Amino acid sequence: MKLNLLQCHGSGNTFLLLDEYSGQNPPVDERYRAAISQTLCHHQTGLNTDGILFYQSSATADCAMRMFNPDGTEAEMCGNGLRCAGRYAIEMLNKTTISVATGGSVLSVSEAEPLLPDIATYVADIGPVSLNTNSLPMVTRQTTHCHQPITELSDTLRFTALSIPNPHLIAFITQYDPEQLQDIGHKANNTPIFPHGVNVSFATKLRNNTLFVATYERGAGITEACGTAMSAASFCSVQRQMCQPEQCITVYNQGGMVQCTVFPEQNKVTLTGNATFLSNHQVHLDSNYCQITSRTTEHVYTTEIQAYARLKQHAMAAAGMISRH
Repeated sequence: MKLNLLQCHGSGNTFLLLDEYSGQNPPVDERYRAAISQTLCHHQTGLNTDGILFYQSSATADCAMRMFNPDGTEAEMCGNGLRCAGRYAIEMLNKTTISVATGGSVLSVSEAEPLLPDIATYVADIGPVSLNTNSLPMVTRQTTHCHQPITELSDTLRFTALSIPNPHLIAFITQYDPEQLQDIGHKANNTPIFPHGVNVSFATKLRNNTLFVATYERGAGITEACGTAMSAASFCSVQRQMCQPEQCITVYNQGGMVQCTVFPEQNKVTLTGNATFLSNHQVHLDSNYCQITSRTTEHVYTTEIQAYARLKQHAMAAAGMISRH
């Protein structure tokens, strides 16, 4: 099987975009999406990315996006991936705003003012947000959602559970410890409490309307950034009156930065950030979709890569190097 792939990233959260819409690739048989994702994302034998974006046509929107994790599971939505797929659709369809059908809803993506010069920047609607854990598929018992302990995960931290529409646990901390996040994220995704898995994030308020967020993503582990997690943390910060609603919240992460604006009455967040193209690849898979038999890099977007390196350096300095690694 021959596939043409675009490698891209949002805040360092890397993806392979597989276009099933415009004729560049044949439609993928539903039975093989998980195997293809596992093979292509593998950190040693694949292209070492955080997921696959399947770009598709839609009867209800300009296009559709489905996101599969490196372990082959499908996510309801992906905020960083949505910006990348949105940029791709905007350029393919020659529009400035497009609608994207995701697993949770139809969301809009538009061109935005650059975060820094030469950074391709897009704003996406993220939602709907739900704090009603009784309706969330992730929990098997009633959980008080707001800033409460979950003893199975930690004796000291307090968590807020919400969907956006991916399931998330948000804990506000004073000092980020990646080993602690790895431990709690692993526990949360290996307990009957969350039978469908859950994204776990540590958030820190740096200053007024400014956060740092790090995330353990179900199906992927700790990633450079998670768009829905940064949106969820921003929503929680407004709920707890740590940040202001309907105002720009700057969110730093391991991979760079984004800007979130929370609209509590509409149960949504807007997420503004980069959608950087990295390279184009042509890949051949074996008949079982379990091995890459050949791979060719067709093009590298050197200018975009260099521009984002400057943004990441700026973000790390502005965040005060909160990360311990």
